[in-house]
Amino acid sequence: MRVLLDTNILLRHVNRADPQHEVVRLAVRHLTANGWDLCIAPQSIFEFWVVATRPPDVNGLGLDPSRTRQEVEVLLDTFGLLQDPDDLVQRWLSLCATHAVCGRAAHDARLVTVMLAHGIGCLLTLNPGDFRRYAEVTCLEPAEVGAG
Repeated sequence: MRVLLDTNILLRHVNRADPQHEVVRLAVRHLTANGWDLCIAPQSIFEFWVVATRPPDVNGLGLDPSRTRQEVEVLLDTFGLLQDPDDLVQRWLSLCATHAVCGRAAHDARLVTVMLAHGIGCLLTLNPGDFRRYAEVTCLEPAEVGAG
């Protein structure tokens, strides 16, 4: 079974100083030990770069581009990278129209579009509320996964 990792999971997985680092690490370990294939979307790599290189005083990690590149390479070596489908834009437009997506939720819709294109129904995220509109997506929260 495959699960997509949300960007917030990747950031907590890398940032040892984050209060949620340990629960995310345990969830990733638990899923892997139980045979799950953990995947990431190209969009999450882009979003990771934005947050990783942003200064801490504006909710970033404050990493320089060289260190960020190293962290991204580790993520790519650790988790399977899904490819965006050729018809991503049309699929995304349809999903946004179907679910009346507005504003920042369009970023989440793009992740869901990639998930659906690859037949993935599970998402490991710290923000399950952002995906409630999508009946096709089951959100897993790290605290629940790591506990059981």
